[in-house]
Amino acid sequence: MTAAVADEDPFRVLGLQPSYALAPEALRSALLRESLRWHPDRLPAAGAQGRQEAEDRMAAVNQAHAQLADPIGRAEALLARAGAPMPRGTDHVSCPGALLAMMELKEEIADGRAAGDAARMAAAARNLAEQERRSLGELAAAFAAWEAAGAPPDKARELHARLAEATYLRRTAQDLARGVAAA
Repeated sequence: MTAAVADEDPFRVLGLQPSYALAPEALRSALLRESLRWHPDRLPAAGAQGRQEAEDRMAAVNQAHAQLADPIGRAEALLARAGAPMPRGTDHVSCPGALLAMMELKEEIADGRAAGDAARMAAAARNLAEQERRSLGELAAAFAAWEAAGAPPDKARELHARLAEATYLRRTAQDLARGVAAA
């Protein structure tokens, strides 16, 4: 896939109105519509260059769908569109309360792992999943308010903080899942 295709706005690639509150049905319909248009198997007479273009477009469609299907990816795409992209290297949480809660949860997981207590680790995983759901709900509410205000780039700071927290929770959950699978 060419860099230009890979860097395209995922909402534009799928022909969707940009919104955090993207309906799953609209996303599936857009994927189907664009797949019918660009899938290389539908263009057997396109020639080598036409097939390559179709493969690149189809890769962009799949990438756009994957990004918009994920609430964190969708948030990142909206912020980038608004000229307020999530700064790279800032996948940490700056809220002291959230950091303390995560440190306590990680200690609980480490203690459960050291004791070989699967039930304790499972309880920690459930706690983490609940925190991630809460964080994503707060992110959705913050995006709704931001979009209602016209999506001003200068008001994206709160979104950055909420997105960083949701990303951190997700990564911690993935680390926990890897640790449980390895145990």
